[in-house]
Amino acid sequence: MIVSSLLDTDLYKFSMMQVVLHQYPAAHAEYRFKCRNPGIDLVPYIDEIREELHALCSLRFTEAELDYLREWRFLKSDYIDFLALFHLNAKYVEIAPSALDNGEIEISIRGPWLHTILFEVPLLAIVND
Repeated sequence: MIVSSLLDTDLYKFSMMQVVLHQYPAAHAEYRFKCRNPGIDLVPYIDEIREELHALCSLRFTEAELDYLREWRFLKSDYIDFLALFHLNAKYVEIAPSALDNGEIEISIRGPWLHTILFEVPLLAIVND
């Protein structure tokens, strides 16, 4: 398992997720992965990326992690309560070979912003590893 904790993300993601919860709970978002290094054939790794995605989606915040987040003065208690119930859902992620058949892969994340915002950093880590 490449990512072993939902805390393994940018601080920015937590602060933005709280804003989304409080200000834009019904908003939808779409993210797309683009490998900027030409000639990198990621197609052979699609199954491994999917396996890691499913492992990522099995993670939940532990009580110790939630207690740690509660120490951050700018995170509100209702947001921490939301995180106690939160998990990532693979149904929002599509991984496929590029239609161009050039070795590139297409990863898109589509769904409620509140439920997709934490995918970006760990998915990039998974593809990188």
